[in-house]
Amino acid sequence: MFGFLHFILFLPGYVFLGFCFFFPTEWGKNRNVAMSGRQWRARMFFAPLHSLWIYWLLISAYWPDIVTWLVINEWISYEAGVEWMSSETDQQ
Repeated sequence: MFGFLHFILFLPGYVFLGFCFFFPTEWGKNRNVAMSGRQWRARMFFAPLHSLWIYWLLISAYWPDIVTWLVINEWISYEAGVEWMSSETDQQ
């Protein structure tokens, strides 16, 4: 059960590793897939790491939409949404 949940939770990392390993960008005599090969062999460790940066990138890109969706569906109050959005813009 843990293996299935682990795979589903970190699926973006597994997809990324699969593309790096099975579809290398460098072809020809100087082809070197050593790094992607090592990461593919240790994918139970590297897939979560790659998934974390993918999730971080998606959340940071769509943060205003996420907060808006939470407010519309009344999971958070309007005031909390405004506070989250104002603290987001204050940091930039």
